[in-house]
Amino acid sequence: MNLIKTFLLFILFSFLSLHALADEIVTRIYDGDTIRVNENKIRLIGINAPEKEWKEKGITKECYSNEAREYLAKQLMGQKVKLIYDPIVGRTDKYGRKLAYVYLGKRLLNAEMITQGLARFYPYFHFEKWNYFEKLEQEAQKHNRGLWKTCKP
Repeated sequence: MNLIKTFLLFILFSFLSLHALADEIVTRIYDGDTIRVNENKIRLIGINAPEKEWKEKGITKECYSNEAREYLAKQLMGQKVKLIYDPIVGRTDKYGRKLAYVYLGKRLLNAEMITQGLARFYPYFHFEKWNYFEKLEQEAQKHNRGLWKTCKP
């Protein structure tokens, strides 16, 4: 019986490790939804922060982009984070970025960005925390937090 329990625990932990990266240090903040962890460019799953200006691609700066980037930088730059993959989405997007939930201790930064009104819920593909993130955005809108207070839709 103990052998079966040990085997089942081994399988469980093996499965969980497929969805998580080891704790890593944040080395760069690109914008409010993209960071660098060691050599990996990480896109926070389920959120869309306002875009910063990117002249080469013809992207103009959006309202609240500075605030979103600055908040993420203040929270994460130089910090050790845990990256968790979503079992529904997959590990990378079409641009080669890793897709992950970013945890600083027990804090889920993806959710925090929505709650603070620093990013919008990103509904264009399904992911595990879809309903949770959608509710967070509704609350942020209802209470006029961040971009919901300052920016015109």
